[in-house]
Amino acid sequence: MPKFAEQGFAGVEASSWFGIAAPSGTPAPVVTRLQRAIAAALAMPDIRARIEGIGFTAQASSPEALGQIIDEHSRLWGGVIQRLGIRLQL
Repeated sequence: MPKFAEQGFAGVEASSWFGIAAPSGTPAPVVTRLQRAIAAALAMPDIRARIEGIGFTAQASSPEALGQIIDEHSRLWGGVIQRLGIRLQL
């Protein structure tokens, strides 16, 4: 399979990540409570060990940080998606 750079996408690095999102309009106190609960769970040694045991890195962040990641990946992959004509199929 050709590398990204060989296809005209120099500097592209592929990675995967998971995030938890709430519906638009969810009240800020609810989002804050969810974020704190998720961060607390990810800080538990047994939870962290299970996640790391399947090859992932557990990292809690903020809604703002997740928004930045989504924006960065949208900019990064937007050109690839358009160039290849990738469409969402439901």
